[in-house]
Amino acid sequence: MVVCYGMTASPSIPLAMPAVLKNVDLLGSTMGSTAELQAATDFAAKHKLKPSVSVVLEGLENAERGFELIEKGRESGKIVVRVGTRSGSESNESRMYARWTYLAYAI
Repeated sequence: MVVCYGMTASPSIPLAMPAVLKNVDLLGSTMGSTAELQAATDFAAKHKLKPSVSVVLEGLENAERGFELIEKGRESGKIVVRVGTRSGSESNESRMYARWTYLAYAI
């Protein structure tokens, strides 16, 4: 099963047909509009809100370590797997979505 939650890196996601053809379950839900996300992002920036982050792991190759940390149950903040790099040419919308991206894979 693949589970994605939170805002994705863009308003649309390409369908993972190889996963669908293998009968992998894809689950998703949505809450709020782009305008509401922008308002929440602006509020967080204005009030300098920061999430509690225990660990930042670089790259999907380290994602398994994140699940090990979750399983141990000792982390009080978020466990983040950073995928990709930031470029100076990102649009405001791209940065807005990137701030709220959380991705989890479960098999």
